Amino acid sequence: MPSPLTSVWTATEKEVLGLWHGATENSTVAKSLLEDLMERGLDPDRPMLFVIDGSKALRKAIREVFGASAPVQRCRVHKQRNIVEHLPKNKQQQAIWRLRTAWDKSNPREAEAELREIVGWLEDISPSAARSLEEALQETLTL
Repeated sequence: MPSPLTSVWTATEKEVLGLWHGATENSTVAKSLLEDLMERGLDPDRPMLFVIDGSKALRKAIREVFGASAPVQRCRVHKQRNIVEHLPKNKQQQAIWRLRTAWDKSNPREAEAELREIVGWLEDISPSAARSLEEALQETLTL
């Protein structure tokens, strides 16, 4: 079975903080992992940014332990990969280019507007790709 994993990045390294046996889509296991980190000294009042893949269980656990306002940044690499997997080969590079162009914008409102245009473009090609971008759109712009 896959295991939920928590790690922290410093300027140059990544350090594993916890590893629990359980399904990746199990919010109970993910919540236990986060609670254990707090018992071992993680200060929930300290500002934190949670960078996650698309795990709904992990997102739910973060919300339950740290509150609905805990800032979450979705991994753009994972999101791009998920979107592109729904597309025909002849549209994949164009989608990658469009996503990266939107995410590279320094103005978050402009980036959001461009991502919403991409959702519309994807609707005509692959509604499932459009939904994939739409469900994570805001959390790909947290940073």
